[in-house]
Amino acid sequence: MPHSQHLPNRRLSSSVPRSILALILIAAALSFASELRHARNAATLNIEHLLDTVELSASLAAESGDRELGIQVLERLLNSGLVVHAGLDDNGKLHLHRSADRLSSTDTIVRLLNSKDRSPAGIGRLTVRPSLAWVIREALPGALLGAISATVFIVTTAWLVLRIVRSSLQSISNTLRSMAVDDWPCPPPPASHRGAEASKLLEAIGGLLDLVQRRLQKQPVLLGFSLNLAREAAYLIGPQGQFQYVNDEACRLLGYTREELLARGIRDIAPDYPAERWASHWSELQTRGALVFETRHRAKDGHIFPVEVAASYLEHEGLTYNLALARDITERKAEEKALMHYAAIIASSDDAIIGKTLDGIVTSWNAGAERMFGYRAAEAQGRHITFLIPAPYWDEEKAILGEISRGRSVNHYETVRSTKDGHLIDVSVTVSPLRDGQGKVVGAAKIVRDITERKKSEEELRKHREHLEELVARRTAALEAANRELEAFSYSVSHDLRTPLRAIDGFSRMLAKKYEAQLDPEAQRLIKVVRGSAARMSQLIDDILAFSRAGRLELRLAPVDMAQLVRTVWLDLEPLRADRDICLEIRPLPPALGDPTLLRQVWTNLLANAVKFTLSRATAHITVGGTTDGATHLYHVQDDGVGFEPAYVHKLFGVFQRLHGVEEFEGTGIGLAIVKRVVTRHGGRVWAEGNPGQGATFKFALPARPPANADFETP
Repeated sequence: MPHSQHLPNRRLSSSVPRSILALILIAAALSFASELRHARNAATLNIEHLLDTVELSASLAAESGDRELGIQVLERLLNSGLVVHAGLDDNGKLHLHRSADRLSSTDTIVRLLNSKDRSPAGIGRLTVRPSLAWVIREALPGALLGAISATVFIVTTAWLVLRIVRSSLQSISNTLRSMAVDDWPCPPPPASHRGAEASKLLEAIGGLLDLVQRRLQKQPVLLGFSLNLAREAAYLIGPQGQFQYVNDEACRLLGYTREELLARGIRDIAPDYPAERWASHWSELQTRGALVFETRHRAKDGHIFPVEVAASYLEHEGLTYNLALARDITERKAEEKALMHYAAIIASSDDAIIGKTLDGIVTSWNAGAERMFGYRAAEAQGRHITFLIPAPYWDEEKAILGEISRGRSVNHYETVRSTKDGHLIDVSVTVSPLRDGQGKVVGAAKIVRDITERKKSEEELRKHREHLEELVARRTAALEAANRELEAFSYSVSHDLRTPLRAIDGFSRMLAKKYEAQLDPEAQRLIKVVRGSAARMSQLIDDILAFSRAGRLELRLAPVDMAQLVRTVWLDLEPLRADRDICLEIRPLPPALGDPTLLRQVWTNLLANAVKFTLSRATAHITVGGTTDGATHLYHVQDDGVGFEPAYVHKLFGVFQRLHGVEEFEGTGIGLAIVKRVVTRHGGRVWAEGNPGQGATFKFALPARPPANADFETP
């Protein structure tokens, strides 16, 4: 609504000539308009941003009609980091000023500022300094002074210049019209009646003031535009906590539309600000003018997150506001929590954690370092690290600092350090380089662990190990002596005992043959008993010698075809199974790596055992098989003989242990003991499964790789 509509129409006083009053009004209007023009051109927009200065090319954007190019130039302008002044010329167009240079720009920049589909990034804070009240306050004194001066002048010269002033009214009106922003239409004044001319002049002045006010009122639109581009959520809040304005970031952060937020208030998004607390907050903000604090906001979906708020108290046209900028600090809080966690770890660590410069000056000292070395942080910080290092170890520290300066770490370096009371302690040191934001090595972080007790334990273990080695050496010597005695005993058994046995067997055989006719049946039976006992004694000697050899012969390992070995042994046992109906099933057997002679003994004893204990079967069935998992080969011999009681399985592999009487089955009770000794020497194990009348299964496992103490021979 034109300002002139608020001004009453006045009739000129008859006591004052209308022409003089008109001249006074004209002079006042000219002075007033001059002050207004000066105030309007002084109205500036300050665009501030903290980014680095970039090249400014506003003239290129001004002359180009390409909106995209204009956006890019404007972004450079806004990111330049400089204060940019914008003023309006007589034609209502925007001119930009940087330093003392005047940039050639047109209203293209204004159009770009009002673009809705794309906004330039990087606007920081937009401040409108002048207001209509300021313009009137600054312009009115000058206008009044000019009016008074003009009155004195006009009283003396009114009648001389009356006609000149009349002819100038039209020119003045045109001048005022050209000064109006957006070409405000001012109807031409009538050609006659000086009072009407003065009235029209007042209307023109009122209209001009109204348009200046409207132009200044457009500046909050630019303020809202800049807030929409801010990286923080912006809220303009009234005294009762109702939102008067929210920017796009606030909508995005909370998940509301702008309309939804404007229908709400601060208590809808800030759970920490009930009504009573908001009142005290508003009072504090009025008193201090600005506040920075942390609180929590609640989004539309209900999740609550931490924010940092910068609040400012504003007054405008008699109204008061809280302009709050809120930033989501969820990530920062997580980082702070992690830092607090790490700090707690460092503080509670038993290890000494020390920071130092590349010159060796201590910069940080944790509680673990205080406990370990006895120095408080205040005593240690600022000193050279050598106060902890005995003199003979200074070269080590110099070498470590050299490695750190080259960006390398030193891990678990064992050395000696000195405590405050002069004690030397054994420590393990790990040192890592500390880098600044550019990756440059600026210091070192050192973790020191006291290993004094570990060193003592290691020393004790060393002494125990030496003692054990001495014991092993003694026992090895005793074992070697026992082996030599066993060899001598074996020779004695094989030579000295066999000689009388051969004599007993030979003479009893001669006696039975030569005096057969003279001997009664009882004598002949006794001779057979003697010869049988001699034979069993000879077999026992052979078994004892075999058992001895199984334990003392050196292993000569070679690849063994176990399937072929089983077939060979089965042929060797043909006399034992003569006149027997026995079916031998040989399933796939994995090859083994072992001593062929000793493994032959294993298969001989197991197969002979199966043949012997299936004697009660008219038709016996024996199965031989094996499997492998790559690391271990498993073999078994299964029969359908008499079996055994599982409760006595532990006796099967003992020397001279028998679960059946000699009257039932012949044998010395050494065969399975030999099997166990041979398998054990190969690094394997042997066991048995069975039940009475259901047969038995004997199993043994051999490692795919030979034991470390075995000799390996290639065939």
